[in-house]
Amino acid sequence: MSIASLVRIGEKALLVWDVFDPSPLGHYRRLSRPVDGWLTRDEESELFQLARAVPREQAIVELGSWFGRSAILLGGGSLRGKQSPVFSVDLFRAAGCARELLEDRAGAAAEDYWDQFQAHIHEAGLERVVTALRGDTAEIGATWSGPPVALLFIDADHSYEGVRRDWSHWRVRLAPHAVVAFHDYGNPAYEGVARFADELAARGAFRSTRRHDSLLLAEVSNHAAVP
Repeated sequence: MSIASLVRIGEKALLVWDVFDPSPLGHYRRLSRPVDGWLTRDEESELFQLARAVPREQAIVELGSWFGRSAILLGGGSLRGKQSPVFSVDLFRAAGCARELLEDRAGAAAEDYWDQFQAHIHEAGLERVVTALRGDTAEIGATWSGPPVALLFIDADHSYEGVRRDWSHWRVRLAPHAVVAFHDYGNPAYEGVARFADELAARGAFRSTRRHDSLLLAEVSNHAAVP
C-alpha cells in the first residue's frame, strides 16, 4: 500500500472514542469522516465550534468545498448553534494550483463533484442550513448580496494570487469582528497561503490570530481599509 493511500485512510479514520462520542461534534465527525477531505481533529473541532457561535442573522462562507467534509462540520455547528446560513462556494470541479493533485486523488470524480457534494449534505441532514453556490469564489464575493459574513473559511485556490483574490473580493462582505480561517497555513506545498496571511497581519488587518495545525484563525480589524 502506498504512503498516499495510508495518509488518505488516516484522514478518514474514526478513533474509538469518536465512535461512541455522544457530543454534537462527535455526531458530525462520524458523518464527515467518510467524506474525502483534509481536516485534522483539531481543525474539525475549531470549525465546528466557530460555526456554532455565528449569529443567525450573519453568514458562514467557505471558499473551496471539495466533497463536503468541511461543510458538514460547519453546517453541523450551525445547526447545533444559532442556525446561521452556511454557503459553500466552489466550481465543483478540480481547478487552481492543486488541480493535478485533486485529479490524481479523485480520478474522474474531480471533473464534476456537485452531485456528490449535494448527496453528502443530504445524508448529513443539513440541507436546511447549507447552500452550495457554484462559481468562481472571488467573482461570487464581488457580487455577494447575502448576509454579512461572520466566518469566512478560505480554502480554494492555494496560490498567493488565489488567496489574494478571494480576500480582496470578500473582505468588504465581512461583519464586524468577523473571523477568517486560512487553511493550509504553514503547509510548504502552498507557501502562498502563509505569505499572504502574514502580509495582512503585518499591515494590521487582524486584531488577533491563533493557529490550530494548518488552520490560521484571524479576527479581522478595520477590514474595509486593508486591500
